[in-house]
This record gives sequence, C-alpha cells and structure tokens, in this order.
Amino acid sequence: MADDGDHETLRVGDTFPNVSCNTTHGIITSMHQHFGSSWALVVTQPEEGNAVGLTELGELERMKHEFAARKVQVYVISCADAGANEDWLRDVHSATGYSVSFPVIHDGDFEICKKLGMMPPGGAPDDEGRLRDLLRGVYLVDTAKRVRVIMHYPASVGWSSYEILRCFDALFRADAQLATPVNWIARRPRPPCFAARARDAPPQEGRDAFLQPEVETSDALRDFPRGLRSIEVPSGQDYLRLTADPRDPALNRDDLAKDGSLKFRRGSRSSLDEVGIRSVMDTAGGLEAFRGSRGSGDLTAEPDEASAEVTLDGEDDNTFS
Repeated sequence: MADDGDHETLRVGDTFPNVSCNTTHGIITSMHQHFGSSWALVVTQPEEGNAVGLTELGELERMKHEFAARKVQVYVISCADAGANEDWLRDVHSATGYSVSFPVIHDGDFEICKKLGMMPPGGAPDDEGRLRDLLRGVYLVDTAKRVRVIMHYPASVGWSSYEILRCFDALFRADAQLATPVNWIARRPRPPCFAARARDAPPQEGRDAFLQPEVETSDALRDFPRGLRSIEVPSGQDYLRLTADPRDPALNRDDLAKDGSLKFRRGSRSSLDEVGIRSVMDTAGGLEAFRGSRGSGDLTAEPDEASAEVTLDGEDDNTFS
C-alpha cells in the first residue's frame, strides 16, 4: 500500500486488508479466511438509504448465479450500523424483488473504509456529498488476496454489473498469459437450441486475445497449440501476437481446421487479424443488446434458426468464464 498522510491507500497489486467485521451473516473474524480459495468482489456503499446503491444491491443478487459460476464471493461494505442496514435491505427487497443473500458488512464508524484508504487525511470531510463520492468503490480480489481491479464511482452514477463480470473474465485470461483487447467480452456457452445473432451479439464477443509482452514466442507456440498469429505494424515490433481464447466454448467443438486455425460458420465473426486491428474499436451493439428479453441476467441470446450452435462441456475451473 502507498502511504497517504494519515493512512495507507490501497492500490492494484496490494493485499486486501485482512479485517474482522460484523455483518448481516454474523461476525467475520478474518476476511482472508472467509474468502477461502475463491475470488472476491467487495463493493462499498457510503450509507444505507441511497437509491443508486439500492439498485446495485438488487443487481448483485439478481446476478448471483453469474458470480457463483465464476467462483466469486460477493461482499458489500455499507457505512451504517446494523439496524440501518437491515432496514435498507428490506427496502431493497421491496423495490427490486430480491432478498440479499450475500454478507453486508456494517461500517458505521468508517474503520474498514479507512483501511481501504478511502478516507482523506484528517478523516471524513464535512461535505456529505463529497463523503458519499469518496466511499463508492468496487474491488476485485484474486485467490491470493491481491487486489486486481479498483473502480471508483460518484454517488450519482451506478456501476455496471456486466463490466464487473467482464473484468473477472478478462483477469482469468490474464492469469493464462493473455491480454484482452478493448471491448472484449467472453463468449458464453449456450444450449443447443440457442445461438447469438450476428446483429445482436457484442462486437468483441469471443474474439482472440493478445499474448502478454513477457511471453516468448517460442513458449507461446508450445503453450497455445491452437495457433499464434501476428499483425505486422510499421514499427516492425512484433507485439500484436494473437491466439484463440483457450476458454472460448466454441473451441471445445469441432471448430478447428487441420492447421489449428479457427473455422468460421455462417453468422460467426472472423478473428481479429482477419478483420483488421481497427475492428477492436467497433462498439456497435453493446452488451445490453445481447442480454436477452427475459431480464434474467442470462447473457444468452434468443434462438436463431439460421445459425444454431452446439453446447460444449465447460472446464472445471471458472466454467462459464
């Protein structure tokens, strides 16, 4: 952690503080022990009774199957006492229809938020609006208890659960020596009667990923048997090195040509090197279009008779990532 006056500021790569706390699930004596071998999502809320936070808690509960599929445990730190938080959770259920099942941590004295480095030197500011903005954090923590992503939002802006899930999916690839391009979204397993429609699917869903700079090409050819492709650039540097996403469910089907390259069917999108590097800037469509119309949080698209895909068996770890 970086020293910032009266306290330490939590940075990406730091160890998440191993705090003890009182929660809606009882006393947690060690956050690290409670995380266990799972990844963790820790969200902070500046106070109970805020409308934006209410929708976020309902959304976390609505999407709990998505986090569970990725083996991610969810925690919310609310800067209020136990009684106020219990009242707020009843409001969440009344307004959203979802009863929160994950632990909500009571932090009425801001002690945990201070350990996260969210308070300025000298303590809480007198300006309540400024205080609310300071205490709006999202932390993605890996199995080694390291903070991998930190997001901060003002009190007036709700965060996106889809972006949080996308970051977890990208981090899983990062641990496999890959780097995901802009707007990248993991391809999702689908039932046999379902398929993504080309007009609805996000532009980067299931596209190839870059090798991280420290990966030697010779090692990559050994470790990524599905092939390695490079995009030539005027500088002559060989840093746009692409390989098929090893977690792409399509690759568990008969989608590989004899030379190891991807085969493409009608309705599918070609790999990044075939359509050109500038295609990664294409943001048409968007994840909401791929969400489906049932409002279940399932990222599966509606059936399309013109382009049916076959489901695959997922991997043991982070099956749906």
